[in-house]
Amino acid sequence: MTTTLDGKREFGREIPDVVSYAVGHRSSSSPRPAPSQSFDWEALVALLVYPVKVSIIEAMDWIGEPLSATDLDRLLAGETGVSLISYHLRKLVELGVLKPVRKDTVRGAVQTFYALSSYSSS
Repeated sequence: MTTTLDGKREFGREIPDVVSYAVGHRSSSSPRPAPSQSFDWEALVALLVYPVKVSIIEAMDWIGEPLSATDLDRLLAGETGVSLISYHLRKLVELGVLKPVRKDTVRGAVQTFYALSSYSSS
């Protein structure tokens, strides 16, 4: 039987513990080594925070009024591109940092304007 994640056995063989398997097939009775160093959380945050998102939030806070992806691309000197800014705007909306406040039709395309959510404003 195999052992499933909830401890049940089936079909005659045992599934190894995933953690033990990942660290060299150690048995669960062998002691874990002490970590060699503490985890650097500040370094992790720097790797996970995308610079474009930071630039968007800073620009929106600085201007203080709703902006579109095109507006932000102009503010950021065209270095990022409207499509990448649009992507990050949508992700910031999903996170609750921004909220869409209005939509305008410009040359047949819908342009969405975003503002900082009330809790993220200074």
